[in-house]
Amino acid sequence: MGTRREIPNRSRPVQLAEWLRSAALLKGNAGDMTFIIESAKDNRRTTDFRSSAEIALALARKLVADGFAVSITDPSGQVYSADRLDLLLTRESLNSQE
Repeated sequence: MGTRREIPNRSRPVQLAEWLRSAALLKGNAGDMTFIIESAKDNRRTTDFRSSAEIALALARKLVADGFAVSITDPSGQVYSADRLDLLLTRESLNSQE
């Protein structure tokens, strides 16, 4: 299951993702925050964490359908905007075959 946090509107969402990932690595539980889904609509901003690309993508698609601007940050730090979300599964599929 994932975690959801409401955060105030910030102008630097990618820095938040980097900070959260760094904090997880320092605590030794980076696996708890594998995929970071950030969404924004009007004055509302959310950050969610999911353990798999498929689950992150499902949430992201729901948020896009609800009118949110969405991005997913993968474990390597690569950021996928809403128009590139399907590439996340392609990349994960390729990585799992290595």
